[in-house]
Amino acid sequence: MHHPKKFVSPLSPEAVAGLEKLMKQDLSARVRMRAHSILLSHRKMSIGVIAAFYNVSRDTVSGWIDRWEQEGLQGLRDRPRSGAPRMITEADRALIRSLVRRYPHSSRTVINIFAARTGKTISESTIRRILKEGPKPCNRFA
Repeated sequence: MHHPKKFVSPLSPEAVAGLEKLMKQDLSARVRMRAHSILLSHRKMSIGVIAAFYNVSRDTVSGWIDRWEQEGLQGLRDRPRSGAPRMITEADRALIRSLVRRYPHSSRTVINIFAARTGKTISESTIRRILKEGPKPCNRFA
């Protein structure tokens, strides 16, 4: 199947510099990937090649280009997602991990102590998910 060639509109030196900075420094890997993709399109790399490189669909890359064209750098950021914000903070996660180390064979004890200390209710599946995630690395530069 033949796809018509689609590339980002020609970029100004300022736009290239902004994209390069985003690609190298943004904290979000997704934003870095999108910025790099816009630069690759600017250098006439096809949507199909970019999609294959990042293991995403052609439509996804095409959407990144469209968002760049309409919104610029801001269009490369993640959109707000639906759903409620997370209720369990990183401090809560650390407390849960610590309680599990102290009471490894009693999820009921972990749940009860956590509720008494935080006023929040958790389930065994929440405990399992948090243990699977592991501790978050401390990023002093964030």
